[in-house]
Amino acid sequence: MKRKKREVSAFNMSAVDLFASAMGAFILLAVIALPFFPKTSETPPAPVCPEPSPVLPVPAACPDPVVQTCPVCPPVPEEAFVLKDIDLVIVLDVTGSMDESIEGLKNTTSDLVALLARLAPTFSVGIVTFGDYGFDQPTQVFNLREMSSEQDIEALNRFVGQVREGWGIGGGDYLYEGEALSAGLEIAVAMPFRPEAKERRIVVFTDDVATYQSRAEGLVRQFASGSSGDVSQTVSVVLTDPKNNPDAARVMEQLATTGQGFYSSSSGSFIGKLLLALIDGS
Repeated sequence: MKRKKREVSAFNMSAVDLFASAMGAFILLAVIALPFFPKTSETPPAPVCPEPSPVLPVPAACPDPVVQTCPVCPPVPEEAFVLKDIDLVIVLDVTGSMDESIEGLKNTTSDLVALLARLAPTFSVGIVTFGDYGFDQPTQVFNLREMSSEQDIEALNRFVGQVREGWGIGGGDYLYEGEALSAGLEIAVAMPFRPEAKERRIVVFTDDVATYQSRAEGLVRQFASGSSGDVSQTVSVVLTDPKNNPDAARVMEQLATTGQGFYSSSSGSFIGKLLLALIDGS
């Protein structure tokens, strides 16, 4: 039996060619675009952890701290101080126009003690306040006392705390010309100065001349003449208000010259003038 002849349709062949052409074009495009696709199939590398720090052993108990003991400081040599052993007597006018100096003393007492502790090996402080001869009690006194303990400093502060304008002068009036400076100087020169005090200083704060000026000059001359050998005795004057009495500047400067001490009539702080009197009068 003869096989039947099969005819190939032109339409069928065209469809196969078209399909093959499309497949080839797709494959070609895929090959070209392949490098541009992200590599999603690769797994990111795992992070590298640092090597662990070695664990230090914990001590069973904390050691006791090392305490360094300070060596005992040697005594300060005498030549290291600006002043020698000093006795200081402040003679302060407390009449009506001296309120600024009174407040200066009250506000700087602690500073004065601290400064003298740096300037001198030992020191004593005394205070005499004076008013006018027309009053019942023109003077008040804090006797020379070495400032070697807290009790001494407290006693000084208690006295200074009471000082005020017109303090302790009782009844009376300003009947006399000048002030009772000579009465204050009489007490100051008779103070119990220490034998070991090589520098003995009297510093006057006033704004007027003394009522008995010749008596004041005699007392100052007597005290200054006590200087001998390594002991120095001086009287300094701080005129707080030269305008109060036009003649006061000349008279009080002469008084300081007689006392071989320091004189000032310019403005300035109470403690500044006092320290200048101590240093310049040395």
